[in-house]
Amino acid sequence: MASASVLGSTTGHGYPIGDAVGVGSMMEANSEAVAGNVAPLILSVSTPLKASEELELLSMEWDLERTPGPEILPEQLVVAGGYARGVSSHVSMLTWEKGIADPFNIEERVELISKKLADLEAATSASGLGVENEGLAVLRKFSGRLNRTLFLDMLDRQFQGSWSTLRIKPEDVDVELVIRQSYRKDFTTMPPGVNISERSSPEFLLPDADDAALTEHFKHRILSPSAVRALSVQVPEIGRAILKEMNRYAYSGEEADIARALTAALVRFLGRTDMRFAELDSIAKEAVDFTSTAKNAIRILGDAVEQHVSSGTSLRLAEHKERLDTAVESLIVKLPSPTRDVVTWFLHEMTSAMMKSAGGDLPGEVEFKAWQLKSATGYFLTYARKVSDYFAEQLYRFLIVSFARAGIMNSLHSLHQEMLEKGLSPTDLVLFNMLYDELLSKFKSALGRRACEGTTERNPGQLMVAIVQEIVDEFSRDNPRNMAQFRNMVQVARSEIEAKHKVEERDGVQGLDRLGEALLVRLSDLETLVTQTLQDIADTLLSKRFITQLADLTTTEQSKLSAEFIRLVELQEGKSAQWKSEARKIVNDALQGAAMGKGTAPRLLTLTQNLHEAIRTGPSTESVLQRVKSEAERLQAEYEREVEEWEIACSRIESENVRIRDENETREGLLKQASADYARETAQYEQLKQAYDPSTVPGSPPEPPETLEQRVLRIERAHPVQMPKSMPTKPEAPEELLVADELRDTIAANIETASRDEKSLQSILIDRLNSMRDQPANQMGDQVVNIADGFHEYLLESTIRSIGKLLPRASRVYLKSPEEPDLIYLVSYEYKKDEMMVQIGSNFLR
Repeated sequence: MASASVLGSTTGHGYPIGDAVGVGSMMEANSEAVAGNVAPLILSVSTPLKASEELELLSMEWDLERTPGPEILPEQLVVAGGYARGVSSHVSMLTWEKGIADPFNIEERVELISKKLADLEAATSASGLGVENEGLAVLRKFSGRLNRTLFLDMLDRQFQGSWSTLRIKPEDVDVELVIRQSYRKDFTTMPPGVNISERSSPEFLLPDADDAALTEHFKHRILSPSAVRALSVQVPEIGRAILKEMNRYAYSGEEADIARALTAALVRFLGRTDMRFAELDSIAKEAVDFTSTAKNAIRILGDAVEQHVSSGTSLRLAEHKERLDTAVESLIVKLPSPTRDVVTWFLHEMTSAMMKSAGGDLPGEVEFKAWQLKSATGYFLTYARKVSDYFAEQLYRFLIVSFARAGIMNSLHSLHQEMLEKGLSPTDLVLFNMLYDELLSKFKSALGRRACEGTTERNPGQLMVAIVQEIVDEFSRDNPRNMAQFRNMVQVARSEIEAKHKVEERDGVQGLDRLGEALLVRLSDLETLVTQTLQDIADTLLSKRFITQLADLTTTEQSKLSAEFIRLVELQEGKSAQWKSEARKIVNDALQGAAMGKGTAPRLLTLTQNLHEAIRTGPSTESVLQRVKSEAERLQAEYEREVEEWEIACSRIESENVRIRDENETREGLLKQASADYARETAQYEQLKQAYDPSTVPGSPPEPPETLEQRVLRIERAHPVQMPKSMPTKPEAPEELLVADELRDTIAANIETASRDEKSLQSILIDRLNSMRDQPANQMGDQVVNIADGFHEYLLESTIRSIGKLLPRASRVYLKSPEEPDLIYLVSYEYKKDEMMVQIGSNFLR
């Protein structure tokens, strides 16, 4: 049956062990690799739930969508976990029918497995076996046995569920959170999967209960963004990743070896590896001829095997192969050359692969009877006939898809090169690359879907036209708005800053000037804030521990609640000053909508809704621009206050300097007057002195005037020299302000450019698509497809790896509280066209 079981455990000492069984021989041959690769995927969901909500993952379920066909394929993927005595285990099961693995029945068994492994680990430690060496080997072996028992019990329907076995039913759950999101099927890699493209803000609900019960209920609700994202985004998308790891080895090694031998024989038959588009029809005819030859060769091999098996010969394994080779050569001797040469080579490869398959169960160096090969050879020949039946048809599909892919990619790459040569601006270049990558992804998904589901088109041109028309319709409906995504804005802004601020350094190495370096640092800080810090703040504020404390505070007045909420923020250990500053802003904004008079539970609901909305809108380009604008305005206001203080100081100094200048002018006037007075008085004195004759003029001689030095000294004492005070230097705009201003202008300009140019760039791509659709033959041209390199891998992906064409759709998740065993959470997923609705609830109020 199309089933598998992958068991993964982590021992009490932290060692991972695991085992895989089912769906092809390669699964068991690579058992530990499969288990080891699946385990981290499950942990990526369970870890955030445990960290923020203190909940354990009980189970996850996906329905497996398939293209109708005759193959028996799994219908459901179920993951269940169990924890006991320090050992955690989880099992991933592929079941051929829905309901075979009831999550609650499986959980009990997985928990029992954890207990047994814990007991065995304790026993190995007590016996003196080193846990890292012999003890770990014992645990691995025992894990394999437990998984095989689990697998067989599943095949025996021992875990099958029914309505009566469910511990919790949908009607027992109160829905407390609804998330609506858009999704698309993605076929870029196999197996296909679901990609979430757009999410609405989570809608938190209040069940029907009194306020006290609802307030207590808040302490047990799933609220943190990381937990909500794990359940609404990661679970739908991770089903594909788990299936991919299982699909990697979910095939028969015999079928892969036969396909490889047939492909190599085809290359020999055609005499070349490269196939040209113009040769498609002739290649198809040659492939049919080759398949007929291969089927005849397989019939010859079957006859040789039947003769040998019935001979009763007793030989070693290598001797059995030699005997078979001889028998085959005797049967093909009459075939015409060069067909005989190709068939001879092919059958030698087939007998080698057949004996390799048989060698797993039979001794290599000990003789055994030929009849003991009957089971292994019959199994191998069944696969050989199966591969030969689908080989020619799959080859033609491979060529159609490959030529169409080559034509599409060649045309798109040519356009990309043309746009690069036009010398686009940094903004337009990033925008074009974003649109181009999006277009490539759509084409890869469309081609992958045709390879997975099959194509009705019978030539590459028809396939190209169909795919291009599909992409044109979808791409034309898309509203680009790539710049609305913060990560894209960062990429554009970084390119523009580097182009504007580059300088030539020593030895011809280009670098950035100081402002450019500061801009990139600030941009990186913004990126960290938006992509990490805000998320961490929301996860902290909506964690179970924080909400429990908050619920106890919400009975107080609004003003006191604000203060207590901020106090809880300040008490967070290990958080940076920036973290607490941002948290205070978010809290204040969230509290504004939590008005009084509604009751405690509605206020908590509003708080939660507001916090989620703040985190949802925080990473948008517009919100980041508003943040940078606010920062620039704050810094500008601070700078203007500093300039204003400088101007006041300058005015005060100027007033003082006016007085000083007036005083100095008065002094200079007095000095000039003193000098003039002294000159005048000295002249008068000289006249009087000459006119004075003691013999004729009675009285004393004339007195000399006061000296100039005495006059100056008296003035200088009364009016000392004063020096005007120098003006302070005008403060320069700080680098922080220059950075904020330029970053604001850069982001604003990028948004404006994007809104103007994105549609025109999209139109350029659509024009090229229309040209591809209207002239498909021109795109094929001289395209070449290499069969040797690609066809075998194509067969593995499209046909041999049997579960690779299944598309997992998340259907249900159960969570449990380790502290309250009866508390169960149910997450359900509903689909309608391209919309998914996720509902989260619990039985807490029941």
